Amino acid sequence: MLIQIIRRFYKSSICIILTVILACSGKKQQSPVSEPTDNNNDVSVQIILQDIIKKNGETRVKICSDNYKWQIAKAYFDCSDNSDSQIDTTKQTVIGCEKELMIKNDTVRIFFIPTIVGEHKFDDMKLLLFHKDKKEYKIIDTTFHYVVTI
Repeated sequence: MLIQIIRRFYKSSICIILTVILACSGKKQQSPVSEPTDNNNDVSVQIILQDIIKKNGETRVKICSDNYKWQIAKAYFDCSDNSDSQIDTTKQTVIGCEKELMIKNDTVRIFFIPTIVGEHKFDDMKLLLFHKDKKEYKIIDTTFHYVVTI
């Protein structure tokens, strides 16, 4: 009886270990995200996108702040060429920017279906970030590159 219990335990343990090994060895489709920083003055963004983007395949990109005290309030693309962007704090907008990207849970979410194979650059974006404690704003200009395969 004891031998049967040990054999069952041994077999189930092997199955669990193999499952964990197989689950962990799979290739991730997203770039890694670093841990949030605690420095109140430093902020940058993490851009998370698939390693492999297929032609005519749905592509999802996420952009988030790497400092949890800075939230993305608005995200814009196709802004007027104004190198010295100004913030309208009453409307929480960037002056000269009208086309907004979707934001959900403090994360910019971009969905598109690429139709042309090759290397591409997404439109330049302006992200308006808001500091939770200091109640101040900051603008970050960013973009990302991606490669579409067959």
